[in-house]
Amino acid sequence: VQLLGLVTPSMDSDVMGFGFASTPAFCNFGSHLFSRPELPKVPRSFSSSRSPASPPRPQADALRLSLAATALAGAAVGKERCRKKTGKLRAPARATQVDVSSQMQAEKKIALLDREDFSVMAIVPPDDIRDRIRITRGMLGREVLGNIGDTVWEYIVLRHQYLQVTRSPFAESRKAKLMRQGRAAIMLYKYDGLLTEDEKAVIRDGMGSGWRDKVIPDLEGIQLAGITLYNAALGLKCLLGWLYIDQKASDERLELVAKQLGLVAEPGEEDALLAEICEGNFDPGVNTPRTYFLALAPVGVAVLRLYVSRYLCARPLRHEEFKERLDLALKEEEIEVAAVSFLRDDATAEEVKLMKGAREQYDTWAFAFKCVLGLLALKQPYRLHQIVSDFGWARPLPGT
Repeated sequence: VQLLGLVTPSMDSDVMGFGFASTPAFCNFGSHLFSRPELPKVPRSFSSSRSPASPPRPQADALRLSLAATALAGAAVGKERCRKKTGKLRAPARATQVDVSSQMQAEKKIALLDREDFSVMAIVPPDDIRDRIRITRGMLGREVLGNIGDTVWEYIVLRHQYLQVTRSPFAESRKAKLMRQGRAAIMLYKYDGLLTEDEKAVIRDGMGSGWRDKVIPDLEGIQLAGITLYNAALGLKCLLGWLYIDQKASDERLELVAKQLGLVAEPGEEDALLAEICEGNFDPGVNTPRTYFLALAPVGVAVLRLYVSRYLCARPLRHEEFKERLDLALKEEEIEVAAVSFLRDDATAEEVKLMKGAREQYDTWAFAFKCVLGLLALKQPYRLHQIVSDFGWARPLPGT
C-alpha cells in the first residue's frame, strides 16, 4: 500500500503495521472496514506445490481497494487524534522558522559586508564601527596622536593617488612631507573660521617643546625641516590623529580639514587638470584603469597601521612601547603567515585571484595580502573590517 502512494509517513504506527484495532469510541467513520477481509477460497488444483495460490485478478483488485480504503480511514483517525491533542491539524513538511531565520541572517550578513563608504575621504574603519576613545589628548599623548595622524595623512594621500587614471606609487621624501605638513599647519591655524577652538588647542599641544630631545628624540626630522616647520608638522599630525580617534571629533571635521589641505578630490579630477595643462598631450580617456599592485600595496600597509594603532590605543601605552609594538605587529614575517592563513581559510574566489596575480609580480604572499587589504579599503570597507577582526585586531561586526 505504501508503494501505491496511499499511505503517508505521518500515519500512526498501528495503521502502518496494519494491526487493525477496533474503532475508537470517538470515530465511527469506516468502522465496517476495520475487520480483516477474508481471501476467497481457491481450489487445490490451482495452487502450486512451491508457492501459495494467487487469487483471480478481479478479486485481487478488490482486495487492493479494500486495503486502500482502510489506510485512508486510518489517516482520518490520525488527523482527528492530532486535532484533539493540539487543537489543529497536522501541517505538511515545510521550512522551519529556524531555517528561514538563518537564511535571512545570511542575506543580511552579505548585504552588510558588501556595503560601500560613499564619503569623499572613506577612511577605514568607517566611522560607525571605529569605536572612538575619550580624552585622547590626556590618555594617549601627542606622540601617539602624531603617529596616528601621520598614518591618516598617508592613507588619504595614497587613496587619492590610486583613484586617478595615472596610478603610480606615491613617492615623497620625508623632508618634503615634513615641510608640506608644517606649512599646512600654519595655514590652518592662521586663517580664522577654519578650525574650532578645540582643534586649535590640539595643534598648540602638539607644537609645544617639540625640539627637546627628552620629549621627542627625532633629531633627524628636526635637521631635515627645521625646528619651526617640524613643530608645526607635529601639531598638524596630532590634529589629524585627534580628529580620527577622539569621541569629540568626527569624520565630517576630518574631511573638512583634509579638503582645506588639498588631500582629497573627486576621482579623475587630477587627471582632468593634467589634461588641461598638457593641452591634449595627455588624454585620460585613452588609459584604462587597472589594478596596479605597486600603488595598491602601500594603501594596505596604511590600513594595517590604522587598525593596529586603534587596537593598541585600547590600553594607553608610552610612545616608545607603542611604536615598538606597532613595528612588531607589522613585521613582514607576521604578515606572510597571516596571508597564508587567510588564503587557505577565508579568502573568496576573487580575493584568491587577486592575491595570485599580485604574488606573480612580487613573489611574496605578504605583498599580495597588502594589495587585497588596500583594494578592499577602497571598495568594501566592511569586508575589510571582517578580515581584520578575524585576526583579533578589531571588534567583530554586529551580526557576523
